[in-house]
Amino acid sequence: MHMFFSRRQLVSIRTTRCRVASYLAFSILVFGAASCGVTEVEDLFPSFPTTHTLTSIPGLEYTVGEAVNETLPRATGGNPPLTYSVTPTLPTGLSFNATSRTINGTPTTPQPHTEYDYTVTDDDGDTSTIGFGITVAAATRSLGVCRAGLVLSPGDSCTVGSERFEVLPDGRGRLGFFTAGTGIYITVQGLSFAATRIPGTNTWRIDSVS
Repeated sequence: MHMFFSRRQLVSIRTTRCRVASYLAFSILVFGAASCGVTEVEDLFPSFPTTHTLTSIPGLEYTVGEAVNETLPRATGGNPPLTYSVTPTLPTGLSFNATSRTINGTPTTPQPHTEYDYTVTDDDGDTSTIGFGITVAAATRSLGVCRAGLVLSPGDSCTVGSERFEVLPDGRGRLGFFTAGTGIYITVQGLSFAATRIPGTNTWRIDSVS
């Protein structure tokens, strides 16, 4: 039997009973005399589960000097073995272990939000990719209790009740689980808190705490 295949588009070809067959499956033309006992040719594509949280906003957030051990999702399907990669180069101090699918290490340098590709490749070259972000915050420098007029640079923080307000390396402000780009006006634990980002900078000013 003579077969002509385009690249990896065939899902399934089956021939039986020595019949002469002619199939057109996607861009693949198969013709000729089929021999007995030919089973099937399959090209399977790998994929990641739809329930993973890797792409949640704002993505993965780490802090300089704090150890990281992050496990990335496992793919299914495809023609084994499956191999994994992360591009571009991870923040300084971090590395990717393709066998365990983990990001490990201790970041040493702050990094603003940066986009990465997490890719799985199967044995015949089919791929699936997830895009996600990583931010590395500067080691936190506590300035004590937040008070009106206090100015904070990236990596600085102050406390509001039992919560902490901090400035991230990309210039966003964060209070507890709430993150904003230009201003935060919120009541937390009975305290009214207001802070704004100084235009054109990554520095924030505490406007009021009452």
